[in-house]
Amino acid sequence: MHWARLNEATCACLQVEAANAGGRALYKGIGFLTELSRYHYRRRP
Repeated sequence: MHWARLNEATCACLQVEAANAGGRALYKGIGFLTELSRYHYRRRP
C-alpha cells in the first residue's frame, strides 16, 4: 500500500476465498469493505 500511494494509485483490490473468514476479517480490519465480485469454477463431472 505504501508503494501504491507513492506511485499515485487511486484504488486497490485484494482477492480472498469466501470461506476464508480469517482473511476476510483481516482485510476488513484494514479498510477493504466492498466485495466486487465472486469467482465460480467449473469442471467436468
